[in-house]
Amino acid sequence: MNMDNSAFSDSRWEEWSEQFSRIPELSPSELHGLVVGLCCGALPPSEAQWSQILDQLGLEGLDASALRLLVDESEDTSDLLADDPLELQPMVPPDDFPLSARTEALADWCSGVLLGFGLVHGQLKGDDEEHLRDLQQIAGIQFDSDEDDEEGELGYAEVLEFARLIPGSLSMGRSRPPMDHMPLMHSQKMREIEGDDEADYSSEYSGANPASEADDYTANHVSEDDHDSEAEGNPDVVEMFHPKRPS
Repeated sequence: MNMDNSAFSDSRWEEWSEQFSRIPELSPSELHGLVVGLCCGALPPSEAQWSQILDQLGLEGLDASALRLLVDESEDTSDLLADDPLELQPMVPPDDFPLSARTEALADWCSGVLLGFGLVHGQLKGDDEEHLRDLQQIAGIQFDSDEDDEEGELGYAEVLEFARLIPGSLSMGRSRPPMDHMPLMHSQKMREIEGDDEADYSSEYSGANPASEADDYTANHVSEDDHDSEAEGNPDVVEMFHPKRPS
């Protein structure tokens, strides 16, 4: 494995920012989240499969070196989820970046995980709906300049730690078939994340915001009962980053 299990370094963040600059629709964080989400439900894509996935999402193609980086990251992530998921680290900027940039990147990463998992998901199991809802909540976090202080940093660290553990839970005990067994690899009519096999990819997904599609997936797979149980006492993960201040 080539993955450094510590937080992403300046050099790795810069490498991803440079290599994937041809995909302005996805930040490095969201693209890495896509890698993680795909690997939660399937074996890692090959270079050819990555090209097809990007094409299916209406995204710009990548050169050989960028594709190789995606393949390497996918293989490392897949191994990590299988062997040591607690060591998974989200792709977010280093700590010397402004808190606002790191918060946005964490939200992007969660959107990417939702998108990737939605593309390869099978039967939801156990606490999957709760985990998906938590990811959706973090993906919707908006940075508040009033939180740009020590309390905000602590809140960010807590949410980051919470978020990075979710993919391990999603992948645990799940059969991960080869990517070429996934329906999206065999048809130009990509299956809608919500489950409509007849939806035309070109009309539903081309030019769409992948993060919004991920949100749609989660919204359509979280039951009203789950929302009710959350309202009855489960903590809102967003409150970890925006703690209630005394008036």
